[in-house]
Amino acid sequence: MRKAFAVPFDGISYKGNRYLLPTKLFVDSQGELGFFPKGAEVNNLKVRFVEDPDQVVFEEKNKGGIATAFDFLGAYIGLTLREVRKWFIEQKGLDYARSLISWELNLGIPSRDYEDNRLVKAMKTVALTGWNLTLPFFEEIDLGSVKKARKIAEEQIDAMVVREGTEQIHPDNVTVIPEIIAEVIGYSRSPMRQNGMYLLVDVGASTLDVSTFILTEEDNEDSYPILFADIGRLGGYELHKKRVNKIVGIIESKLCSLSESCDGISPLPERKEYFPELTEKDYAEFSNSDHSFRKDCSLLLRRVVGMTKKKRNPRSAEW
Repeated sequence: MRKAFAVPFDGISYKGNRYLLPTKLFVDSQGELGFFPKGAEVNNLKVRFVEDPDQVVFEEKNKGGIATAFDFLGAYIGLTLREVRKWFIEQKGLDYARSLISWELNLGIPSRDYEDNRLVKAMKTVALTGWNLTLPFFEEIDLGSVKKARKIAEEQIDAMVVREGTEQIHPDNVTVIPEIIAEVIGYSRSPMRQNGMYLLVDVGASTLDVSTFILTEEDNEDSYPILFADIGRLGGYELHKKRVNKIVGIIESKLCSLSESCDGISPLPERKEYFPELTEKDYAEFSNSDHSFRKDCSLLLRRVVGMTKKKRNPRSAEW
């Protein structure tokens, strides 16, 4: 039964798309983690993990508890997989009642980091950690249970085994692949497909992932080796934050000037003066902020293309 199902996340998804989950979690004062707004929010979970799985992203000062990017991504995967398994049992359980189900996990990684063995191993470990959190011996997902699930996952990877009588996934059934591969496969199977060298730009919320690759066919099978790849914190949401910070800075500067103009003796400013109008100079300064962002994007693109031409595929006729 070679079928694929899109799993809806009703109640916890993005408002505009029931099949997408925001990559953020909330942690309460007891260390319990969840999708619903309760306690402190920690976002950009995958980006933080890729930067450094062991960086501390949450600290409960009153209880001395700390949590890393690994802990939060492991919990996120666990909570997500609980929703997936619940949906599958409720909606498709009868269809597969007589089938022996073998679960596998595929995780995408930025193309630049695909050859980073340390990070690839960490991705496998965090995936197994998340899966372990869906098993019966973990009722709640909190900081303590995540750390226990991680220890079990590390033991699985070191020994390359699963516990008898459990639904654990074998480490060999967890695959880490470059994120562009799915996009390349989609293109390679489309009517527009042509062999050759390509530049792929993946604009996400947090990151800009740029890669070059060659699409060829060998023995009736597609081949798409990655030539060069790089990534930057230059996604759409990052541009939004940069714009907001810039306009806040402009307005704060105007309000500071207004505050300094009041000496306690002179008449107070008119009320409307507390809502400063933006000048042409302000708009120009705001636009310059976008210009610097575009420049960073351009540098990233040129670096990937330049390294591809200089080091990876200099003799290609396609230049």
